[in-house]
Amino acid sequence: MATRLIAFVCAVGLLFVSPRLNAQLQFEDVASSKGLDITIDLLSEGGGVSFCDFNGDGWDDLTFTSATDSSVLFFQNNEGIFTQVTFDIVDPNYNTKHPIWVDYDNDGDKDFFVTSNLGLNKLYQNQGDMTFIDVTGVSGLDSNSPLSTGCAWGDYDKDGFLDVMICKYDFTNEIYNQLYHNEGDGTFTNVTETSGIGDLDPVLCLNAIFCDFNNDGWQDIYINNDRTFYDNYFMKNNGDGTFSDISAGSGGDVGMDAMSATVEDFDNDGWMDIYITNTSSPVSDPVGNALLSNNGDETFTNVAGATGTTFNSFGWGALFLDADLDTHNDLYVSGFYTATQPSYLPSAFYHNNGNDTCTIPEGIGFETDSQNSYGNALGDFNNDGKPDMVVINDNALPFLWENQTTTSNGYLKVKLEGVTSNKDGIGSKIEILADGKVQYRYVALGESYLSQNSNTEFFGLGNASNIDYVQITWSSGTIDIYNDVTPNQTLEVVEGSTLGLDDRVLGKVSIYPNPSTGTIMISGVEAESDLMVYNILGQNVYERELQSGSNTIDFTSIPKGIYYFKISNESGVVTKKIELK
Repeated sequence: MATRLIAFVCAVGLLFVSPRLNAQLQFEDVASSKGLDITIDLLSEGGGVSFCDFNGDGWDDLTFTSATDSSVLFFQNNEGIFTQVTFDIVDPNYNTKHPIWVDYDNDGDKDFFVTSNLGLNKLYQNQGDMTFIDVTGVSGLDSNSPLSTGCAWGDYDKDGFLDVMICKYDFTNEIYNQLYHNEGDGTFTNVTETSGIGDLDPVLCLNAIFCDFNNDGWQDIYINNDRTFYDNYFMKNNGDGTFSDISAGSGGDVGMDAMSATVEDFDNDGWMDIYITNTSSPVSDPVGNALLSNNGDETFTNVAGATGTTFNSFGWGALFLDADLDTHNDLYVSGFYTATQPSYLPSAFYHNNGNDTCTIPEGIGFETDSQNSYGNALGDFNNDGKPDMVVINDNALPFLWENQTTTSNGYLKVKLEGVTSNKDGIGSKIEILADGKVQYRYVALGESYLSQNSNTEFFGLGNASNIDYVQITWSSGTIDIYNDVTPNQTLEVVEGSTLGLDDRVLGKVSIYPNPSTGTIMISGVEAESDLMVYNILGQNVYERELQSGSNTIDFTSIPKGIYYFKISNESGVVTKKIELK
């Protein structure tokens, strides 16, 4: 194979777009036929839903919150059919808000935490057999904690145990959000004051999320605040147990009736973006929802208008998903049905056109939505590889939107188990390369509006017949890499499982310096190896044969940026990220 420098495409309209592969989008609400024939009653500000496999049998289960005098509702998934179950949880029948299944003690089973705006937050420890003990009092998570709404879980100090931030919704502006540090012995310590979270004004907070927004290895916190006169907070993790408020000037300090924030890399550039829902009407607040594109320098730009995702209705929950498995993240928003305002959308499914602009396709199943909806969550209830969605509705049956899209596109599901990191793998970043296209997912806990997505992460693969690599960067800093992964499977990864393996290519090849000003050295190469170089858009920009031993390559004619060097031979494949400066 001769050396070949592939011409760069400069025209914006000709940027790389994965082909729209034989996919017919279609969703159907199958709640009644799948065992979810139950009306849920909610109070003001509604409630949330968990789409988490709570019993560890490989099938995503469902948990719904409830209003006063109603119980939390648990539905076990029995190979695609749901059955309501009860646990020995002493349910005080109070107005619950945010249900979370979390392995806070790293013992391999899911414990249950739920918030309440009546001040009755509860933590139940799983004894390993789906029997539970109320450990709220001994844990240090104050059950007498009024006006609690959302909760976000993350390991902000990288000690391997999940910490929790509990949001407060207080019209008197006297009750602060609370941050609790997990001590690793079953107890939590309130570090609100010492962490810097207590420096923030007590406002109307509904939702927060842990995420490493600046790619420095430490989980930051983004905090949603209701009402246009309370800007959202962007809290930078300083790496020493404290946070700094860098909201001002970051572009993250938007002011709106912010209901929820969900995080994903919408444009696949390696930096996590944020979608924020807004309940203000277009008349009083023409800003609508916000899609904050991460600029990579601790600032954001609202691209909701440019991407066509403003919603401009009464938005509550939101989630990213690749519905047709074409490698591009779509977006679903749930909201209120308003009969008096027919122009207001009760929900919206935004299909990514392949160039990070979106349109709402017609006739794909959502036309029957006429409910007041709150939280929503992502899962795969029938394990067919296509992401499904659940939505909690007020005084109505929930929606279970089965993804019935007809497509030949492939998928990959990734499920993590931490060892040095927390057991659930929260805070990990997953990167894959398939058919020249790089994609990223971030493992968060406590997304959308008061909800929880599946513990399994989803990737669409388009028509890729092979996945070049799957790389997991754990919250501990450990990196696992799997080369030549077969599509259409669930890849279960235990932290550190690839360390020390005899990778006949990875163990020998070195690419340096990194970053480079233009000259690249590749050493340790076996004979008859091929090099292919991709830019961040997935375009193949360079390829050549490599000689055994060392190779010197001049890249001074290639523009500065991030590139992926893929070296392959009969022994295997290695892919490394290189920066040209």
